[in-house]
Amino acid sequence: MASLAVQFVVGRWLAFAYFLSPRFVHRFLGHINYDAARSYERILQGMRFLIPLFFERILFPFLDSTGTQLTARAAKVDRDFWSLKEDATVTDLITALGSDSEKRRLLHHQLADENAGIGSLGTSIRR
Repeated sequence: MASLAVQFVVGRWLAFAYFLSPRFVHRFLGHINYDAARSYERILQGMRFLIPLFFERILFPFLDSTGTQLTARAAKVDRDFWSLKEDATVTDLITALGSDSEKRRLLHHQLADENAGIGSLGTSIRR
């Protein structure tokens, strides 16, 4: 219930802020997506480092031959939504999430630049 209240408050705050300055909101969301993309990279790095050290015995059935990559398949709903291959793993899903955050980061910074009259970054944001 608390998360719904926070979403409501933040959503209203962003709407009001967008009314005052669309450039600010797009720049703000661009920075949030930057942090999200970096977080997914850190998750992948952590998985590569921590699995061999601590979780090898627990996750053994789900590891590849090197013991560093999870081979557990991503859920069907995730594979369908992110257009992943049928044999996509959890690692592939996290990589797709990071890539999507990076694309949204570029999109929001491009929109902020256009609102400021700077012009387009000239990058393609399509998936």
